[in-house]
Amino acid sequence: MRYHLILLLVLAKSIFFAQEKYQKSNSVSMPFTLDDKERLIRMEITLQTSVKQTNDRFDQMQTQINSIQNQINSLQNQINSRQNQINSLQNFLYLLAGMMITSVISIVGFILWDRRTFLKPFQHKTESIEEEFLNHKEEQKKLLNALRELAKTNNDIKTVLKQFHLL
Repeated sequence: MRYHLILLLVLAKSIFFAQEKYQKSNSVSMPFTLDDKERLIRMEITLQTSVKQTNDRFDQMQTQINSIQNQINSLQNQINSRQNQINSLQNFLYLLAGMMITSVISIVGFILWDRRTFLKPFQHKTESIEEEFLNHKEEQKKLLNALRELAKTNNDIKTVLKQFHLL
C-alpha cells in the first residue's frame, strides 16, 4: 500500500517536472489536453483509494494493538493477584512457624521448670536421709561391734555377718 502511494507520488512529480522541462525547452506554453486531464483525474482517484486503504489498514492494526494491550493488562492483573495470594500465604506460614517455635520454647521451659520443682522434694528427702544416716554412724558402729561380740557365742549370727562380709 505504501509503495503504491509512494510510486504514485513519484510518478505525479515526474510528470509535472517533465511537463515543466518540456514547456521551458519549447518556450511555448502548451495547454493540457483532455487526455492529460483524464489521466490526472485517474491518478488522483487511485491515490485517494490507496490513501484510504492505507488508513483503514492502520486503523485495523491500531485496534489489534489495543486488544493485545488489554490482554496484557488483564494478564498483569492476574499475575499481581497471584503474587498477593502468595505473599499472604507466605506471611501466614511465617506466623505458623513463629507460633511453633514459641510453643517449642515454652514446652522446653515448662519441662525444665517442672523437673526442678518435681525433683526438689526428693532431693530434700535424700539429703535428710543422708544426714540422718551420718548422724547415726556412731550408733551403727556400736551396733556392729555388739553383733560381732554376740557372733563369738552365737554361730547363726556369725554366719550371717560372714555372708555380708562384716566379720
